[in-house]
Amino acid sequence: MSATSLIKAIAVVGGNHLLSYVAGNAIGNAVNLSYRRNQIFTENTKLKNQDWKPVKFTIHDHRAIRKGRHRDIRIEHNKRAISFVHNNGLPTKGSRDMIRTVDHKIEYMTFEGEIPKGEFGAGKVKIEQSGIALTRIDNIDGHSHLKVMIPEGKNKGYYSFFEIGDNIYRVYNVPVPKHAIVPRKTYKLTPIDSFKEILNGRFIAEEKKNGAYSSIQIGKSASSITGRSPDIQNKAISYDYLLPQISSIKSRKYNGTILIAEQFHKKGISAILNSKPENAVQLQNKNGFADAYVFDIKKLVINGKNVTIKNHEERINYIDSIVNEINNKHLKIPIRDTSPSSLLSRVRSKKGEGIVIKHLDNDSLPWYKIVFTRTYDMKIINVTEGTGKYKDKGIGAFIVSDFDGSHKVNIGTGLNDAIRKDAYINKEKYIGKIIKVEAREITDKSLIAPRFKEVHIEKTVADNL
Repeated sequence: MSATSLIKAIAVVGGNHLLSYVAGNAIGNAVNLSYRRNQIFTENTKLKNQDWKPVKFTIHDHRAIRKGRHRDIRIEHNKRAISFVHNNGLPTKGSRDMIRTVDHKIEYMTFEGEIPKGEFGAGKVKIEQSGIALTRIDNIDGHSHLKVMIPEGKNKGYYSFFEIGDNIYRVYNVPVPKHAIVPRKTYKLTPIDSFKEILNGRFIAEEKKNGAYSSIQIGKSASSITGRSPDIQNKAISYDYLLPQISSIKSRKYNGTILIAEQFHKKGISAILNSKPENAVQLQNKNGFADAYVFDIKKLVINGKNVTIKNHEERINYIDSIVNEINNKHLKIPIRDTSPSSLLSRVRSKKGEGIVIKHLDNDSLPWYKIVFTRTYDMKIINVTEGTGKYKDKGIGAFIVSDFDGSHKVNIGTGLNDAIRKDAYINKEKYIGKIIKVEAREITDKSLIAPRFKEVHIEKTVADNL
């Protein structure tokens, strides 16, 4: 950062004390840079557009001799540690102005010690927190917008850095709405060959996605994403840091609205939702980010007022309006058709899961689900170690096999926390047991989209696939 830039920064913010450290140490030749040349760059890198990505971050507690104690927030970008400074660090609520200071070498993020007297930033440096953050960068009209999610620790939260001047950023602590647990609606399973018997009155058919049920509570600045049931400690299961592309959805108009969606990924959603945040985002970086298909509204709020929905036809119109107005490419609408037969053919041709038939005029009637699945009896032969939130607490999946061992597959989808925990502690209790597995198709050696249904107590022999 040049001396000119720093002087401009001070003028814009009005002499805010958070700037004094940087200005006093970087202007002119007042200090010696010999010791720090291997730690800092003379020119800052540009913040390039970047989709959500896990990166290293460090918050240094810096007790500078000349300018007093402050915090340096360092975030990995373009093989550097871009740096921001404020006496008190990141805001715990609201916003504060921070200066982007000189870029540091990436190795400096692990530095703790003392910078000698006479050097730039002389004083004691201690790491207050370090780890992995999730970041996204957008450049809008020549100004940088850096989004940062810190999934755990003292500074856990969602922060937005808006460039408002020459290396001046207004940093917001983004409030996330309270997580809303909404139980799954009960479906009636209907055989493919008899679904026409239920078609009385007006109805619509929608594609059923093979994903993870969730509720999305929209906020002014961000959204919360919650699983359908609480965890073993009766707390809401949050997907916020696993799906930052959905959590970043915001709307003042629909603030307080709760959407019901299926989180879907073409390679399966389980590995993403059962990972640590950094691994979940890394998986999506490689294979594309997951999408949320909205199929219902639990609560509708428009401009601060609760709105009553009369029937499903009205609900569909509201869903379409919300998705179109929010305009997030990862928030989508399932394929619909007034002809269930036609939609069944389309979904089957692309090897989809099935369809759901809903009455347009009467919300009290059940939804009918038609899926392309069969159930199979499989034998548990082993378990896999849990990862992410299940590490050292639960299993990742059952490894199951058919009668002759020709088909083997890992079954993680459908396992609840209680089973994962019990199987981790009492592995021998499950090995050799027969379980019912639901799957779409059989391949030569495995099953497509397998899902655990239940332990088959009365069965002792696996199917021969």
